[in-house]
Amino acid sequence: MILEVRFLILFFLVFSCSSNKQIESSDNKVYNIQGYTQGTTYNIKYIFYKEKIKKNEIDSLLSIIDYSMSSYIESSNLSLINNNQTVQIDSLLQKVLNRSLDLCFQTEGAFDVTVAPLVNAYGFGVNDDIKNINDNFFPNVGCDKFYVQDGEIVKNKNIQIDVNGIAQGFSVDFIANYFNEQGVFDYMIEIGGEVFCSGMKQGKKWVLGISDPLNHPSDFVFRVALKDKALATSGSTRKINNIGDSLYTHIISSHSLSPIKNNLLSVSVIASNCIDADAYATAFMAMGLDESKIFLKSNMLDIEALFIFQDTILGKIADFKTTGFNVL
Repeated sequence: MILEVRFLILFFLVFSCSSNKQIESSDNKVYNIQGYTQGTTYNIKYIFYKEKIKKNEIDSLLSIIDYSMSSYIESSNLSLINNNQTVQIDSLLQKVLNRSLDLCFQTEGAFDVTVAPLVNAYGFGVNDDIKNINDNFFPNVGCDKFYVQDGEIVKNKNIQIDVNGIAQGFSVDFIANYFNEQGVFDYMIEIGGEVFCSGMKQGKKWVLGISDPLNHPSDFVFRVALKDKALATSGSTRKINNIGDSLYTHIISSHSLSPIKNNLLSVSVIASNCIDADAYATAFMAMGLDESKIFLKSNMLDIEALFIFQDTILGKIADFKTTGFNVL
């Protein structure tokens, strides 16, 4: 059962320096919107015959999400729930928690939003106060420790929830839905490396680069072309903490009450929506390669995955792709 503090591992092949401007010239123009949100950056490109959607609209939507589920804003709905000041859940947070519970039970706890105490204890959460890990953490971690009913959360006061491992994927889907409502259907929306591509970019699919997990993020090991699909990447090499003489990755298993230990370096998942791609990428990192293969074969999900790992036998970096994960 894990939760990860998301980091940017996926970069895009075309990146504009402007905040909101036309960057190509044709009957349908390409517009670019960039900014900051959720402790990271966002990058949006859309194709339309005129400037239809502006940066202030995107920032307003992202602000709504922040005040729903940010663990860094004291007045957010999630913070008030964690501080036992309310049990009421707004509609956005309810969607995220319901899907989180579904995925937690499906993955047998490989993805779990209740590991916030462990994330904080290892210095990756709201609190940087690194604590001793002991058996007292176990009773307060697990997807069976809370549920949602009639717009309220039911939990004991010690349960803490952190949705950072799924919120960016939800945010991408939320913005994508707004574009669809505005009648714009050719776009690419990326937040912190999680992305959804809709339609085409002037007759061609959107092309994304997947970073080499051991080198600079702009060093691509694969490129993929997407249309009406989401792509999310999770990894263990970009964000670590030094505690004493040990280095800890930010991806933490509540089975062991410690950061994950396997040979996976990164997992990229293609799915029909970004919230699922985001969560499955995190879950597969926790499962490890062999368990992930079994899970994919057993569940027959409409997702594709790319695993980059350290081959301990051959002593080199290797990869495994599901049959539908096509690279250029």
